[in-house]
Amino acid sequence: MTQAALLHEHVGSVLVLTLNRPAKHNAVDHELSALVATALDEAEADPQVGAVCLTGAGQRAFCAGGDLGSMAARGGTPPTGPASTGFAGIVSHPISKPLVAAVNGLARGGGVEIVLACDLAVASSTATFGMPEAGHGLVAGAGGLLRLPAQVPAKFASFLLLTGDVIDADTALRWGLVNEVAPPEECMERALHLAERVAALPRQAVADTRAVVRGGAAWTASPERLAENEAAMWRGIRSPEAQALTAEYAARSAAEAATTGASAPPRTTSRRG
Repeated sequence: MTQAALLHEHVGSVLVLTLNRPAKHNAVDHELSALVATALDEAEADPQVGAVCLTGAGQRAFCAGGDLGSMAARGGTPPTGPASTGFAGIVSHPISKPLVAAVNGLARGGGVEIVLACDLAVASSTATFGMPEAGHGLVAGAGGLLRLPAQVPAKFASFLLLTGDVIDADTALRWGLVNEVAPPEECMERALHLAERVAALPRQAVADTRAVVRGGAAWTASPERLAENEAAMWRGIRSPEAQALTAEYAARSAAEAATTGASAPPRTTSRRG
């Protein structure tokens, strides 16, 4: 039986969404983007839900970003959700309820951009973060070029975006990419605790506070700027270098899956920092 690509669980007033493609390091394809967007729509409409907690299935990965194999099969089309919800159905979603990321493992590219789109984030001590798009001949197109330099110091953001280097959880905490680092076995519990605290507050006050914060410089994600970011992404996707590298990755991933039953690890040109 095929497992659902997105798992749902209600824990008190928190909706827990689990990206459930562990064999692909929870990389996002078009189906998963649509499922996340729909789940967030339902959470927005449900008065019993006060916050949403997002994590990845398995012990290795939170989210490896976009599924390059799926993108290659669709002519390079990025896995965005319906309407204006953006990559993974979340990075531009207009939900008014707080989003908390439980980063249980590696986050790459679009996976980091999901973290940037969340209001709060708890990382496992084993989590790592990287933005390898430039090494693929691509451009971070899910708001990363806007939110990363707004949420962490600009020089550090440029370092991550231009070098593709990978950082550990403590470095992410030191530079403000996450709020807390927890032992692996406590990551989800701590993220849930944070989400439950926020969900217990008066809903309108939380929604209004969140709207003002997200409208300020820390998010810089106006529709116009997001469209500019997306246009840069499309220029990268259509370049000959990106087409060749994406096809190479897709072939390597397919070969790995055929021999081991699991996808190849996310391609990166970086070193661990």
